[in-house]
Amino acid sequence: MAVGDVVSLHEGDRTVASKTITAADFSAPDAAMLLTLTEALSSGHHRLTSQYTTTAGETRVGHGVDITVASAPALTDLKIASPNSDTAVQALNESSTRYASVSDAGTPWITGNYDRGLVFSGKVGTAGSTDQYLISVSMGGKVLAFDTVAAGDFSLASAANLLAPGYYDDLSISATNISSGDGNGLSTTVQGLKLGHYWAAQFLGDTRGGHGNDNVLLLPEQHDLLDRAATLLGKSRSDFILETACERAKTIVLEQVFFCLDEEKFRQFTALLDAPQEANPGLERLLAVKAPGAQGIVE
Repeated sequence: MAVGDVVSLHEGDRTVASKTITAADFSAPDAAMLLTLTEALSSGHHRLTSQYTTTAGETRVGHGVDITVASAPALTDLKIASPNSDTAVQALNESSTRYASVSDAGTPWITGNYDRGLVFSGKVGTAGSTDQYLISVSMGGKVLAFDTVAAGDFSLASAANLLAPGYYDDLSISATNISSGDGNGLSTTVQGLKLGHYWAAQFLGDTRGGHGNDNVLLLPEQHDLLDRAATLLGKSRSDFILETACERAKTIVLEQVFFCLDEEKFRQFTALLDAPQEANPGLERLLAVKAPGAQGIVE
């Protein structure tokens, strides 16, 4: 064996791995050579043969080696359902053109109903086997649910309100074998599934707000004006807007105050308005006093 010689693996007439020997391969006393497959082997039985070719073109063929490649996990019978109805189960891969449609509108409010999101179910691997799988569901650029399940039937529930109502065509469900053995790390992804999801809020109570990122869209000149006014008062823009809005709201409410009177009370009210004004000596003296700045002014 010398630098420049080639070691390769073959399946029939197909070369599946090849490596040219370098000086680094002889650096360790018990040097081992690692060959990386250039093509993935399909699941099932394979017979690989090693071949050694010198720089002079001489070829030596080794004994064949039988190997079995584990199959990637199968994902079948994929479905989706509303968390609030056992009857609204929809097949996800029933058609390449049809959307599975889940609607929660009009569902009666029950404690806990809207703490839950969509429910995904299906079958993975071979029922009865000891394999374990990591199932993950993603859509709209978000991971909706994931969990570790045994082979056979599985069901995953997502959290509530992860997705806005709408139509999606990028739902993906993945299964990765996490068991020890030949199948470890093998995965399957079913993608491009279509879903129409609609939900409507049925109940809203005991709601509290906190420090969030609520924004009001402002024109540049409005932004500058509010900042300037807030700075003059030593306030933040948010505090200034809130305080000013509340003051304006109070004024509007006060201007709209009205009261109702029955016929008798209304007659008394109009009589008071029409009655001649009573003499008020104190008010007359006050009105007779001239302001200091008005001294010397001739009327």
